[in-house]
Amino acid sequence: MLFVITVLSGIAGFLMFRKKNTNYNRLLHVAFLFCFFVGAAAWVLNEFFFDIEQLKSAALCIVLGIILMSAFVCLIRLTVCCKQPVQALYNGYESRSGYRGSTSRVPKFSYEWENIHYQEDSPQVESKRLLRKMVPGQTYTIYIDPHRPNICIANRRVRVSGIILLAVGICYFVCGIFLTGVVASLIWQAV
Repeated sequence: MLFVITVLSGIAGFLMFRKKNTNYNRLLHVAFLFCFFVGAAAWVLNEFFFDIEQLKSAALCIVLGIILMSAFVCLIRLTVCCKQPVQALYNGYESRSGYRGSTSRVPKFSYEWENIHYQEDSPQVESKRLLRKMVPGQTYTIYIDPHRPNICIANRRVRVSGIILLAVGICYFVCGIFLTGVVASLIWQAV
């Protein structure tokens, strides 16, 4: 399992070069690459030096915790950086299919900032309930990052799902650190 997560983290990290280059993507990119290297180091240590099952579990917990906490940090950065209110024309939303038939809805907006016209998708997925209230062709207040005006969000709230994401990430990370201590004591006793 550690090997699979490590390989997937590496693939995700390298594929993020193809995405729109924003600070939010760079943070996730670094997190995935860091998880790749941590997972690879733990896998090599376990395969060639120590045959301790808890080492795999510890590394897996730490890697998953870092990925989840990094995703939360990206959500918070969106909320904090996109602080400039702008009137924007809502152009509808794009449905993107996800894992096991889940669908995420990404709103599209047209707006002007400093005499430049932008037509952007929000990097933040919005709820079906919010998007049902919005009518295409109507003007709404959205929030943009004044330093990168091509980044916009429709809502500046931190959702409960984001807080759950952080809590689960912290739990995984703490369990990984605890298991690392157990592994260190097992290695110390073996030496």
